[in-house]
Amino acid sequence: MEKYKGFRADRLKKAMEENGATVEDIGKSLYEVFGLKEMDFACECAETLIYSNGHDISAGELYAACKAANVSADYILGLSDEMY
Repeated sequence: MEKYKGFRADRLKKAMEENGATVEDIGKSLYEVFGLKEMDFACECAETLIYSNGHDISAGELYAACKAANVSADYILGLSDEMY
């Protein structure tokens, strides 16, 4: 097992490309998970998430990103090289 190095935005972007997910998809997932009041704000949060390589993120953010990009949390966290 690899050492945890923080959230891997590069892997999220790769999964998004491979699975056809968009920033809006992640924004919608964040919107649903956190019950945000404005979709525009959710998309802004999604953009920030996509560029937060190496930072700690909340479990809710991780869940929303993985759900929208159809990818495993272990892959996004750099704990596995298996995307699914």
